[in-house]
Amino acid sequence: IKFDLMMLRNYNIKIKGKLFDTMLAHYILQPELQHSMDYLAETYLNYQTIHIEELIGPKGKNQLNMGDLKPEQILNYAAEDADITLRLYNVLKEKIKENDLEELLYKIETPLIYVLADMEMTGVCIDNQALKDSSLKLREKLSQIEQEIYELAGEKFNINSPKQVGEILFEKLKINNKAKKTKTGQYSTSEEILESMKDKHPII
Repeated sequence: IKFDLMMLRNYNIKIKGKLFDTMLAHYILQPELQHSMDYLAETYLNYQTIHIEELIGPKGKNQLNMGDLKPEQILNYAAEDADITLRLYNVLKEKIKENDLEELLYKIETPLIYVLADMEMTGVCIDNQALKDSSLKLREKLSQIEQEIYELAGEKFNINSPKQVGEILFEKLKINNKAKKTKTGQYSTSEEILESMKDKHPII
């Protein structure tokens, strides 16, 4: 609903009534799941919505803008959007009540919608020079770490290549004789694997 508040503010329309955000309500009920209207419609209403890509095309440089379409092209999508949101409201408000989550939704989470909208409309000031300085320091640090890795490996290799990293760690340096391999036959060098071996060799 934050998006709608911000769009209306562009036309000097300020909403002062009570808010109910179906995505926010579902987040409170099931934080680990998806919260899009398409997902909620299928889950709670057993209904398949018109997806926006059907109107403006798939994501990419050729995707249209809703403003490029004629009103009659948007009619069914927009009407369905309002209808499904109302139906979801009727379902989710009861579930919020059943789970004793009304205070959390109405007194804590919902007021923050206005705060977030204000923050996004106001924006922030960026110190470009500070960002450039920070970027330079990070690049220098990264370059230094890369050189240390090459010295420890005894050769240069592509640090961004899991295949090459696996070969250096497990074939050349033999850090772990029982190293796991992925389905493609290369050594697994996930963060979890490397974290578990961080004390076995300085290169990790």
